[in-house]
Amino acid sequence: MDILIGLGSVIFSLFITVLSVKLVAGWLNAERNSWGRCFAALLLSYVVAAMIAGGGSIAAALSPGMVGLVVVIVAVIAAIGVPIVIFARLLGTSGLRAFGILLIATVVNMAIIFGIGIALATVLGIGLAGLVAMIGMGELMPGMDSGDAEALARFERGIDQLCECTEKDCVDAIVPELMDDMMAALESRTLDTDPAEQARFEALSELMDLCQEFDDAATPEPAAPDAAFTPAPKPAPAPTDGSAPPPVYYALRDVAIADAPAHIGKLVRVTLADGSRERNRLVVVEGGSITLKRDKSEGGGHYSIALSEIVRMEVFDR
Repeated sequence: MDILIGLGSVIFSLFITVLSVKLVAGWLNAERNSWGRCFAALLLSYVVAAMIAGGGSIAAALSPGMVGLVVVIVAVIAAIGVPIVIFARLLGTSGLRAFGILLIATVVNMAIIFGIGIALATVLGIGLAGLVAMIGMGELMPGMDSGDAEALARFERGIDQLCECTEKDCVDAIVPELMDDMMAALESRTLDTDPAEQARFEALSELMDLCQEFDDAATPEPAAPDAAFTPAPKPAPAPTDGSAPPPVYYALRDVAIADAPAHIGKLVRVTLADGSRERNRLVVVEGGSITLKRDKSEGGGHYSIALSEIVRMEVFDR
């Protein structure tokens, strides 16, 4: 599925780029501005520029000192100049107009893609973070990551904060956001391919459990109110075998898909029939589908998934 989506994105981007070249070539009165000519000029320019850049890099690496620098400069000039010549010849125009076509088409291409992104963002109800992630510019925006590369680092920082907690209210405040980072880290490609990062994640997960276990007796008790206005506390249920009750930690727990309505408002992870996974907060269960709410860091908005597509549901809970 990912391969098909990637291939579709490449084809769509190429179409938009060729469209931009064709529009600008027509505006600048190029003699030949058919779809085939524009596509050929664009494709040939890409190939030649890539060959020049690759050859220049190899030659520069093999050349000593200043010679290597000269090679790099010549390669850059050639990578810019040769496409101009190609556009001039294939589109039947002058070198100056060919340069204008390349320059203006680049601006038009960016404007079209950004306009489509804005339209999709409006239709889908996603915010700025979702938009920049969608068009692959998240790494250029301060404080916005284009993927989950930093999720493990955020997870580790959250564990540090969790381990400083001395009461359950502190744990309850930190854990939901911590789980977001944990889920993002689980879905990152780095964690799938790097054994060292996998070991680090497992160690952090174990530490997360340990840091949720603290001595309640060490926490100072608040002053008791007047006994006349205080109802008698209900005794905690004791285990039948006389042993101490086991600690209960936040964790991902499997639940029946049919029980989804009982977990509205909680963070869930669902595994779909095609093997993909979605994790977000469950907000609605109705009409044979569930609705999840994206975190603001992912652009916000809601989206639905049919219950028939879900093969496994996990809830982050005690």
